[in-house]
Parts: sequence; C-alpha cells; structure tokens
Amino acid sequence: EWKEDILRVATTPMKAAELKKEVKVPGDKLKFVLNRMAFEGCLLRIGADSLRSNIISYVGAEAWMGKPFPQEETTKARAWLAEQYLRAFGPARVQDFQWWAGITKTAAVKAFAEVETSDTGDGYLLPASLADEFESFKPSKTDTIDLLPQWDSYTTGYAPDGRQLFAGSDVLEKIYGKLGATGGNAFGVVLANGLAHVVWIPKFTGKKMQVELDGFEKLSGPMMKKLEEEFEKIALFLKAKNFELI
Repeated sequence: EWKEDILRVATTPMKAAELKKEVKVPGDKLKFVLNRMAFEGCLLRIGADSLRSNIISYVGAEAWMGKPFPQEETTKARAWLAEQYLRAFGPARVQDFQWWAGITKTAAVKAFAEVETSDTGDGYLLPASLADEFESFKPSKTDTIDLLPQWDSYTTGYAPDGRQLFAGSDVLEKIYGKLGATGGNAFGVVLANGLAHVVWIPKFTGKKMQVELDGFEKLSGPMMKKLEEEFEKIALFLKAKNFELI
C-alpha cells in the first residue's frame, strides 16, 4: 500500500520532505521505504540541486522512463554485475562482491563462476581481459595525491576486511566512523601514493570554503603543497571565493 501511494505521487522528482506531505507513510518510516523502493528499482534517485547539497529527489522509475524496467533472469543479471564489479574494483575477492552487492556467499560464488577471471593471488580476481594490463602496470615515479569525496565508490567498494588495500586496520574507524566500520559510510579521504593519510571534511559559510583535516599519517612538505593545490581546484569548481585549511 505504501509503495503504490508513493508511486502515485512521485510522477516527477520530489524531495523526501515533499513526499512526506503527500503520502500516508509514517514520517519515521518514509526514509526506509524510499531506500527500499530505490533498491528494488521501482523508484529512482535524482541528484541534488547543488553540488554542495545532499538533498536528493525521488521519482517513479516507470514515470521517469516512460516504461517499466525490463525484467532479467537473476542468475544472468548477477553474472553481468559480477563482471562489471571486477572491471571497476578488481582485483577483488568473492566476499567483497558479496558485501557490495548485498547477496549471499553462495550467490556471489555462482556469479563469479560465470565470469572469465584471472587470479592475481590470495583469491583476488580480475576479468581475464584485464590481466595483461594489470601485470604491466608501473607505479608513478613521482608522489601522487588523490582526494576522494565522502561516499566515494572506491572506499565503499570493498568488504570491511578488504579495505587494507588502501588503509591500515588501525585507521579504519577514522575513515568510516564507529558505525561505518562494518558498513560503507566513508568520510572524504586523502590518498598519498595510494594509501589513506588524511580524512577531510568540507564546510561552507556563504562563499567561504573551509576544509578540516584529520591526519593519521604525516605528509611531507611537498605533498602538503600538492594537497593544498588540489583543494584550491575544488574550491574554484564549487565557486568558493575564499578557501582555508583548518
């Protein structure tokens, strides 16, 4: 009944606060119902009005596309998803895909069995077509800095025990918080040469952008300069007139 009520109303993108006024779903249950419907594919999430906002909108999938999602056989769909996952996140393990996809281990194993893979060691798999590219990869000869935003696909792509690819177990709580340590609610992270060194939290006051840094691995002077340059690019992109590290 709640699902039908929401789909009846959400024929154009609507924010949760707007839906709350129009549907019969109890306010304390609405977020759960919206998330569940989005997971099932009958409701689509639409991006926020601003890059600084995380207030998204929702719309019925059929109303948005003009037709329902085509139905696909589960085994075939999971095999396709497993290959796409490995292309994006590999080398990765079966348990990483299981956690990411929210399925059972048996289902994850069956999905991987349908994909032609290459084992890079310790159960870390890649699509076989990417094996040569992986083996020929050469690390950068210069230090690198990468800024990952909150909820980045990389930090939310692996099971909790698989995140040592980029962060030591002693710093995972800083990156994911106490609750997120077993989930995927990652903060923004600075990677230095591929490893997590700093958590960063942006704040805006009008046109002023401040970035709070919580470092657990010290960066060298040249690396800090690179980091500041990257933040300045972000501030410019977000049309901030002033920028400050705090």
